[in-house]
Amino acid sequence: MPVPARFPAQLRSLRMWLLVDLSEDLEIGASYDAVLAAVAHLELLEELWILVGVSTEHWAAADCSLVALARLPRLRALALRFSGFDVPLLSDAHVAELRSLKSLEVFKVDRLDTPLLSRLLAPPHTLRWQELGGLWNLSEDDAALLVSQPLCTLDARLAMPHADFLLQLPQLQTLKFSSAGTVPVDSGRILQAVGSCAALRKLTLEDRAGEFGMHFTSAQLSGCVASLSNLRFLQLDGATELTTLSFLSAGNLSRTLTELYLYNFPRRIPHNEFEHLLVLQELCALSLHNVFDLPLSAADLALLAPRTQSPLLPHLTNFSHRYQPRAL
Repeated sequence: MPVPARFPAQLRSLRMWLLVDLSEDLEIGASYDAVLAAVAHLELLEELWILVGVSTEHWAAADCSLVALARLPRLRALALRFSGFDVPLLSDAHVAELRSLKSLEVFKVDRLDTPLLSRLLAPPHTLRWQELGGLWNLSEDDAALLVSQPLCTLDARLAMPHADFLLQLPQLQTLKFSSAGTVPVDSGRILQAVGSCAALRKLTLEDRAGEFGMHFTSAQLSGCVASLSNLRFLQLDGATELTTLSFLSAGNLSRTLTELYLYNFPRRIPHNEFEHLLVLQELCALSLHNVFDLPLSAADLALLAPRTQSPLLPHLTNFSHRYQPRAL
């Protein structure tokens, strides 16, 4: 792993992939520390993404100290990934080092589980995280910790039947939800809680967890989005129970939604539901991948062709579609 003499001093964002082959580099700790020491001189750095990959199971993530990050006065976003491990394996020393980063607002790590989250947010602390990513199995204990934070962005897999904690996060603006598939979930109750987040601008829902997936219906989704008067971005992936796109006419979506991404609907929507897309007057970006029961016709595609100044979708500039017949 080569060590740079220095990084450009004006860097504000840095993504690093440190790939180590221990058969060639036996001093991984020293090499890693040297890289972070160089990073620590970047006084303007605001965002840091670190991926560490190693070629042996005998090396531990604990060998990667984060203490140098305390020398970055403007660091507000940190993402960590330790490739090759099932869990982050952050040590008590890592937790102490992360809790010392007073300016941090965004934190992402692979599989942020309950024991790690409870150690990070154990009182007393002064952490004020606005974005959390990598919550692998979000439990009720996790949720009780999250409501103490001024979260604006949350990416989580639910391991509980509801999401009532969202009622205490009215400031949430971006939400990505899926089910961990470990317990049955009440999709109606979950979408009611999502609908309480009046400030929400971006919503992603994934339904790919099999029997215990988040099997929301069209009626449940309509009730949810009707309450989200600021929603600009909507992505649905693997919606197993959706049979209509009528939810697109709910609330203010026709006037607020600018991005819509629909992927891999197992039941496939009848082709005549295509007309619901045409009410989205402000739509700029649209993806339809394996959504309808039939391929889009030439007439459909003509209406959705970007930059044609269609009177129905005058702002559409990005469009992608894919159709693969459903396996019998």
